[in-house]
Amino acid sequence: MSNMNYISLISFILKMILFDGLGIIFHQYQHSKFGRIFNHLKHHQLRTPTLASSAYLSMGELILSSHIGWLLIGFIPGSFWDHCLFLVISSTIKRLCHSNYDHPWEHTKLYRLFQLVGSREHHVHHLHPNKNFADLFIFWDQLFGTFLDPKYVDGIYNHDNIMTGKVE
Repeated sequence: MSNMNYISLISFILKMILFDGLGIIFHQYQHSKFGRIFNHLKHHQLRTPTLASSAYLSMGELILSSHIGWLLIGFIPGSFWDHCLFLVISSTIKRLCHSNYDHPWEHTKLYRLFQLVGSREHHVHHLHPNKNFADLFIFWDQLFGTFLDPKYVDGIYNHDNIMTGKVE
């Protein structure tokens, strides 16, 4: 039984890493002139991310982005609970990144060791749409050269201007 748990842990970690890797490529494509058919710019009208803004998507974007996780389930073996854990945790992290709240766990050594994206990193993406594309792991943006550290960005947690008409 312990072997199955070990395989599930490996499967879970692989899914999380590959999900975010495919997600960053898809997200960068959405920001390209060819990817505009998904109307991702609608999502970036909200300059200050909120929990509600994580669902502010076009229909095409919603359908394609939500299916990346389901496709991974088919290619990486694992138990039913492994798949459920992957879907719940990956979607929870994505939603919490849009909460515009400085979560206490984002400052823990473990969170930073795993280089998980926090609400500050994702807020940078809404202010600078060509930076910080990853939803889960910072190392993808570092690898692609698109990471911008929030400590160098003005306007993080500016609640006064949530909606703007123009996207950079």
